Amino acid sequence: MNKRIEQKENRQNQILETALDLFVKKGFAATKIMDIAEAAGMSKGLMFNYFSSKEKLYETLVRSGIQRSKALFDSIDDEPLAFFTRVAEMVITSAKQNSYIAKMFVLINDALRGNILIDELKHSQRENIRRSAALILKGQRCGTIREGDPEALASTFWGAVLGVCQLAVQDPYFTYPEPEWIVSIIKNPQQTNPV
Repeated sequence: MNKRIEQKENRQNQILETALDLFVKKGFAATKIMDIAEAAGMSKGLMFNYFSSKEKLYETLVRSGIQRSKALFDSIDDEPLAFFTRVAEMVITSAKQNSYIAKMFVLINDALRGNILIDELKHSQRENIRRSAALILKGQRCGTIREGDPEALASTFWGAVLGVCQLAVQDPYFTYPEPEWIVSIIKNPQQTNPV
């Protein structure tokens, strides 16, 4: 019985990864449920055993992105600049591998523009900026993060991260920045110690 549950979970994850790839490349409106089924190697009818509609599949992905961003902030035990450095390195590595994290950044941004789960997404985005700003303020107090409005610095950092993800998803020949270039947006230029 456990084998059957594991197979179902694996198949569901395969559908989610396939759908994420198509939603990011083609957009929600242009992606048909049949496109997802074919790319996942199953019939449209079988796919409905996992997700009742394209909208439910999309919402599942968006909610997964929201949960993952919450988890990122729930596991902070780094010095603030070290946290942002770790995030930049993780995102650049993900983008280079054309993997889930980079695509999820793009999907969440597209969902915001497309008014999908808008209240939940806006709340999550505001919370992420608020928590990032609190970390930046902490880093400013210990001298590792540059002076300036913490929310503006947080927005600029995350905007740069999103920009890298969007370009990486759109262009397979994209030249990736070094993670420290993104971190330099918030790093105190007088700091000499590497994090």
